[in-house]
Amino acid sequence: MWNILVFEKGGCLGVEQYVRKTKFKNWFDFSEFKEYENKEYQSAIEQPQMWLQNILKNETNRKKLAELFRDEIQK
Repeated sequence: MWNILVFEKGGCLGVEQYVRKTKFKNWFDFSEFKEYENKEYQSAIEQPQMWLQNILKNETNRKKLAELFRDEIQK
């Protein structure tokens, strides 16, 4: 999926966002993860990169996020 996003679709799944050639969208934009959109940074371990890592550690959330990105890149 990373290769598709980066090399085929011209984007990147980073800490807070993914980018397409014609469009910019934060991963917070998915309604399933809106709770992180306005969440404040508390420390080095309480910030977007760690939030995303924790999402990815959870199998259910990881599959959901992958599904959302897959649907988005197929548009």
